Amino acid sequence: MKLRIYRMQRYSFHYNLQTYPPKYSRYSGRHFLGAVLSTLTDSIFEHTGLVPGIAEQKAHGSPAWYLSLAIIYRSIYTVLSGWLSARLAPNNPMRYAIILGIIAVLANLGGTIAMWSIGQHWYPIILTVLAFPSAWLGGKLYVRRKLSAPKA
Repeated sequence: MKLRIYRMQRYSFHYNLQTYPPKYSRYSGRHFLGAVLSTLTDSIFEHTGLVPGIAEQKAHGSPAWYLSLAIIYRSIYTVLSGWLSARLAPNNPMRYAIILGIIAVLANLGGTIAMWSIGQHWYPIILTVLAFPSAWLGGKLYVRRKLSAPKA
């Protein structure tokens, strides 16, 4: 009987060591992938001359075609971030994609409030509305792919 209790305690101790503490260094960058890619793409568009610089956009507004393009690529980056978040999740991948979606909504909402007096209002509203579904879709794509993959 004592041997069995010892093994149970040893097993639970071993289990706790493997699950705690979580490895934040491996998973922390996935939340910011979309933001980094969006900023990089914006910089590339500005430096190549496809869109006017920030000062000129503040003075005259951004072209509607550019804002529409920005919505498309930012949504794609959010889907990619949701997929990566689910892919790197140690368990329950959809939970991590949903957490990413909530973070994206809060970040976009903060940006909407901070930049309300500058530019067109429809653009940040659409980004905020699309943030959660895009991250959810990325997580769902990963889960669907994972479930349909043949098991080795």
